[in-house]
Amino acid sequence: MTSDPPQSTDDSWADAEFFSDEDSPTNPQGWRTFNESEDGQRTWAEPATLFTEDSPLFKNLIEHDRGVEFFDPDPIRNLPGLKRHPIRNSNKGLGERLKYKLEGVTPFDFDSLLAGLRPKLGQEIPYERLCPLLVLATDWGFDSIRKYTITALSKHEDLPIPRILLARRARVSEWLLDPYVTLSTRMTPLSKYEAKALGIDSVLKISDARAKVLERRLSLIAGPRPGTFLNRWTFFHSNCWMVASAAWRKALTENKYHQPPRRKGPRTTTAMQAMQAALQDQAQKPGDARQLCAGCQATNGLAEWLNLSADDVSVRRFWKATIGSDVETWVKSSNTRETT
Repeated sequence: MTSDPPQSTDDSWADAEFFSDEDSPTNPQGWRTFNESEDGQRTWAEPATLFTEDSPLFKNLIEHDRGVEFFDPDPIRNLPGLKRHPIRNSNKGLGERLKYKLEGVTPFDFDSLLAGLRPKLGQEIPYERLCPLLVLATDWGFDSIRKYTITALSKHEDLPIPRILLARRARVSEWLLDPYVTLSTRMTPLSKYEAKALGIDSVLKISDARAKVLERRLSLIAGPRPGTFLNRWTFFHSNCWMVASAAWRKALTENKYHQPPRRKGPRTTTAMQAMQAALQDQAQKPGDARQLCAGCQATNGLAEWLNLSADDVSVRRFWKATIGSDVETWVKSSNTRETT
C-alpha cells in the first residue's frame, strides 16, 4: 500500500526564462540555468527543444512569442499554470528573452516535469514525482510522458481516494472503476474527509451502490436454510448456518466491525474481515460460546456462503453504466464543479 499522492501546497512561484542563444543561430531557443534566489523564488533555464519536441502546445507558444507564426487564440491559453511574465522584452525574433511565470505550479512540480523530460538511464522516476509529472504532462500536452507515467503509476497499489482524485485531475478514466468498487463494497463507510474530497455526485452514487450491496448481504440471513438447495447452502450444517447467520448479522449491523483497524493496519475493513471478527467475538462470548464446527470452519465454505464476488460483479456493472454514460462528469480537472 503506497502513501497518498503528494499535494502541491507550496504557494511560491518561479520563473522559466526562454531566450535565444546568440552564439548559436541554429538553436534560437537555448536555455540557461539560474540559481535559487534568497527569497525562495527560482528561475530555470533549459534547452527549449526539451519542451517543444514532445509538446505541440509548447511549440506553438514559442513560435507565437518569437513571431515565427501567429496563432489565434493565444496558445498560452492552452497551458494552464503558465503565464507571460510582466517584465519581458516586447521585441520578437532572434535575441529575444522570453520570460514566463509559473502560477499554481510549485518548484517540486516543475522539477518533477524536468525529471520526466530528462530521464536517467537505468533509473526509475520516484513515485512521489510521478503524480505531479502526470498532471503537468496532461496539462501541457506531453503525450509520451503522460503515457509513460500512467503505465508506471498503474503498477502501484493506491488508496481509493487519492487514486480517484488523481484520475480526475489527470483525466485517466481507466483508473476510476476499481477505487469506486472498493468504496462501494467495503464495510467501512465514507469518512467526512472522503465525502468532502469526492463531492456530492460521487457520494450519492456510492450510497446507491452500497445500499444494493447491503440488501444482498442481508438477504443471506433470511435466505433458505442448508439442504434446501444443492448449491452453496450445503456447505454448512444446520447449527453452523445459525452460528454464521448470527455473526453475519452482527458484522453488518454493529459499527465496531465497520471501523478501520489500528493505524499500522489496513485503512478499511473488508466484509470477510468483519465476518471473521464477529465469529471470533461470538466464540469467545462467556456462557454463550458459539462457533462453527471443524468441518464448517473451512475458509472456502464461508466464502462460498457469503459469495462476496457477487457484490463485486454487480457493483462493477453499476459503475460501468454510471461512468460510461457520462465520462466527462467523472473525469475532470480540479477546477470543475466537484471538489478534488
